[in-house]
Parts: sequence; C-alpha cells; structure tokens
Amino acid sequence: MTPAVATGTNRPLGSQGSSASWTASKRTIKNIFHMFIEAVPEARQITRGHTDLDHLPEDVVCSRELYARFAGFLVEQYKIKDGQRLKVNTARNYLNYAIQAGSDRFKANGAPATRLFFTCTDIGSNAEPAVWLQGLRRQMHRALFGHAVEEGACLDQSAAPVYLEHIKRISRALVMEGSQEALARRFTLMNLWISAGRASEVQWSTYDTTLKWDAEFENAGQAWAQMKTGREKLVVWVPGVDRHRRIYAAHGDYLATTRPMYN
Repeated sequence: MTPAVATGTNRPLGSQGSSASWTASKRTIKNIFHMFIEAVPEARQITRGHTDLDHLPEDVVCSRELYARFAGFLVEQYKIKDGQRLKVNTARNYLNYAIQAGSDRFKANGAPATRLFFTCTDIGSNAEPAVWLQGLRRQMHRALFGHAVEEGACLDQSAAPVYLEHIKRISRALVMEGSQEALARRFTLMNLWISAGRASEVQWSTYDTTLKWDAEFENAGQAWAQMKTGREKLVVWVPGVDRHRRIYAAHGDYLATTRPMYN
C-alpha cells in the first residue's frame, strides 16, 4: 500500500471568491463607494472623512443613514459610462457588498449593538435590522423601476432566446462547411443545447472517462462539473428528430475528423 504524501505549495483559502471577475467587481464597488463619499457631504461627515470601504470604523459601518444615503446615491446620482442608471439587481448587489464588508470585519467579534445590526445579512431573518434592509432594497427597486419607465429604458435585459430551430440551422451550416473546426463547433453546440447550461460548462466534459451508456434507458450520459456552484449534473444524450439536431451524429462527425481511426 502506497503511503500518503503531501505535494505542492500551501495556499491559504479565503471565505469569498477569488476569481478575476469577482476581484474586478469588488474593485468597482470600492471605487463607487469612494466616489459616493466624495460627492455627498453628509456621507463624508458620517464616515469622518474615511473613504475606504474596508477600513471604516466599527461605529460607522453600523450607520443606517450611511447605507440609506449610499442606496440613494446608487439610485439617483451614479451613472455608468454611457449615462445610463444601474440596473436594479446591480444596484442592490452593490449595497449588499458594502454592508457585507462591514459584517465580515465586525459581526463575529464586534460590540453587541454591532452584532445585532449585522443580523440584517442573515438569510430568512425576521429581526428588526433585517426588516429594515429588506425595506431599503424594495425602495431601491421601486425607484429604479420608476426611472426606467419614465426614461423609456428597456426593462427586459435578457438576451434574445435561442430555439431548437435556430440550433438546427446553425448545425446544418456547420455541417455544410465541413471542416474539422466546424464539426468540433457543431458538437460543442449540440452539447450545450442538451445540457441547458452555461456555455463554459462544455469545457469540463470528458468523454473518455465520464461518458457512460445506460442499458435501461438506452442512452448515453455523463456527469458535468459546474465550476460556479461546485456541483455536478447529469447530462443525457437524448436522440434528436433529424440529423441536424442529433447529438450522436454530431459526436460521430467529431470523432471521425479529430480522432485516429481504429480497425
């Protein structure tokens, strides 16, 4: 029996995400908070001149007025580069992060009043601070929704839907092109369609190790890693109704053009 060994370099893990996108988001929020303190005299008075979100004193991070004014700044004053207002979810996320920054520093070992205030971040809490924060978020939603209606902004920010008929047309075009790259793209497209997931999840599919045949349902399937949630999901290769919507045909074309042929 091979004895256990320790390899690699030790790297301490934090309690929050460390991806490039999350790091960039945190930097953006900190910059907006700094802008808020500089632009609102009342806020500068509350923070006693502190503009760094990560270094506010304990009594400051518990100020409801500070967060109420920050919410008002996000709703009424702050505009993104093209002059548009923040979307509802974005503005609320910025407020949530500002509060969470203080909670991470003081909720566990702060004064009793501090710990009570940060119960507002507890999911499902009915404590008075949580009710206050829920009300503040609702007011942000109403105000931003009202501005969007008044300014004629598009309320639906979702992408145009892609239906099975679109998949068929794209698949057919790639087959007609016929190159190795086109057929690989077609196979990726069909995988994305049957998985109903994020586009990035396709890269974690491993056909040599996780693709298995189910004798009961007579279909192939595989477990895909969902890196954002840290979970797996089962993706089943359901046969399509024609060649251009059939994952098995796409897989066969992919194998024929990218793998060596066997006797």
